[in-house]
Amino acid sequence: MKTVNAEACGQKDNIATVVRYPYHLSILSLFKNLVFIQSAPNGFRGKSKIEQPANGVMLGEIILQINPVTNSDIWMFADIPHLIKLLRNHFIDEDIKLGPDFNNTVISAKTISTLIKLQASSDLQLTYKLTKKHLNLRGRERMKVRPAMELFSHSTAKALQYLLPEYKEMADFFLLLNDGMDLLNTRTTHLDQNPLKCPFGSEYELQVKTLDKLCKNITELRIMNKRPCIKPFQRGFKLSCESLEGLFLQLKEPPVNIKYIMTTHCNQDYLESSFGAIRGVGRFNMTPLPAGAILRVKSLILASNIRCPKTGNIHSENDMVMYSSQRLTLMMQPVPHLDIPYEDEYILSKLQYIDPTSEVEVPVIDSLQNRAILGAKEYVAGFIAKRFLDTNPEMKSIGSREGWVNVISRRNLITPSDMWLCTFLKFEDFFNTFHKRRHSSVWDLNTEVRAITPLAKFLNQKYPSIPLKVTKYYVKVRTKIRISSINKKILLARREKRANAFINSSVVTPEDDEQDFEIEHELELAEEMRCIINSDLDEVEGCIELESVEDEPEWELLDI
Repeated sequence: MKTVNAEACGQKDNIATVVRYPYHLSILSLFKNLVFIQSAPNGFRGKSKIEQPANGVMLGEIILQINPVTNSDIWMFADIPHLIKLLRNHFIDEDIKLGPDFNNTVISAKTISTLIKLQASSDLQLTYKLTKKHLNLRGRERMKVRPAMELFSHSTAKALQYLLPEYKEMADFFLLLNDGMDLLNTRTTHLDQNPLKCPFGSEYELQVKTLDKLCKNITELRIMNKRPCIKPFQRGFKLSCESLEGLFLQLKEPPVNIKYIMTTHCNQDYLESSFGAIRGVGRFNMTPLPAGAILRVKSLILASNIRCPKTGNIHSENDMVMYSSQRLTLMMQPVPHLDIPYEDEYILSKLQYIDPTSEVEVPVIDSLQNRAILGAKEYVAGFIAKRFLDTNPEMKSIGSREGWVNVISRRNLITPSDMWLCTFLKFEDFFNTFHKRRHSSVWDLNTEVRAITPLAKFLNQKYPSIPLKVTKYYVKVRTKIRISSINKKILLARREKRANAFINSSVVTPEDDEQDFEIEHELELAEEMRCIINSDLDEVEGCIELESVEDEPEWELLDI
């Protein structure tokens, strides 16, 4: 099995310091001979030939480093989250040419931008986590891992297959990246429905096949810039994949006899936590001597066996109610008097032009926008059906239909029945009409009456076959989705405003003043919306809260 040494990673000086002294080797052996690389192995750049070290063994293209004290192999790992961030940065900056397995296709971030624009007209989206911010990262934002994981996710790949089937190779590559990240970041010992999320070794044949495919295709891709050569992150992926296989094959033999490896423990975060714990034992002494470092490691090993006492010297108060600081702040703010008309009369006048007995008109899928909206509605309807499946089994479809749920499901999603899907589409007509603003706005949210309970009761009266708890849960979920969409629009508007203010700081046109006035006018409605919706707290479990952040206000629906 192949692995690498420090010289191949460009970390020769640092690792050589570790293997030079016996006490460092003793500490190294406590970590089961794992060596981590903080960032991408920059030393790979320009390395056309690797010489065999004095205490190493050449295995093919990569060198197997031997621990001279324990005579065991030293396995090296690059930080996987850092590698996926580097791949994301290359993807949003330049085009990428894939390998022969994907027909040498060139993929671009413009395709993701098109996917986002297709869903921008509705608050129900297939890739609801994906926004323009994922493609326009600046400064320290490029160091975040979550946007990279959300970009190369399973839902993004399936959305490409569902809406843009001509980009099949790009979707398959995203699926491979998602499977590889699941495999290289397993966090639980329990077996999952997805075998790639299980610990490495529990589904060995499938996991090794996926790991080899990921390593091969990452190595074969090329960044379409002035120097389309192998980048450091590609060698980092190859390093970690081969080291993981070799480490498992070695540790499953006697005397260790392990059954699996938690791959998330092979990333940098856990190593930094271990070093932080060692430094924390000495309080202000951050640079211990070798003997002191060994004593600290022994103390941590002994401290891991300490257990907290099961009984205490105080009596627990089981009847005590705990409140969060956000809920206490909301309870302390008085709700001003609202001039709300009689709710029943208001709703009847608002929804009088919708006939509940009319047949549901399924949207004609004549465009990609309608296809995306219908797929998102089917997904939300299945989510609600799964919540009430025990009491209302008729909400679940017996068979399966060709739709978004069938595309994205991994055998654990619920396909809504035809009856419930048609009722859900009718609910959508009432919901959109109820929240339609009188004046044009960047979002639609009713501020004249309470937002949840009146509409839920109205829907229950018009459709008595649907229980009240189902209609109330539907209104709560849809209100949360609508508010989440408003949050994204607020943040993107403020982000765009700050960028325009920086670029056009010396030149201000009347069009810019008008656009800024519209944004500020919409943001001034935040406090009014909070008062209106929170007046419904006496009958609804959740509440909508406005974060007290002056620069970026955010709506939040709690306890749903």
